[in-house]
Amino acid sequence: MNDIILFRVTKDNVRIRPVTAYGMLWLQTHFSNDDWDELSQGVADLDLADATRMSQDANQAGLRVYYPTPKTFPK
Repeated sequence: MNDIILFRVTKDNVRIRPVTAYGMLWLQTHFSNDDWDELSQGVADLDLADATRMSQDANQAGLRVYYPTPKTFPK
């Protein structure tokens, strides 16, 4: 089971969806309290570069992050 799912919602934005309590806890320790409501509801977005860095950091921390290959978006 994945702890966090990241998926592209636009060409430049990635949505964060926590799946497990471990994923939610990790996100809570890495984002400000102001962001927590959106994060816990799975509606927070990051720009592509930040999402990639976050994915790498979470993987290094032992989380299972699902970050599928991006779909092609129209120009």
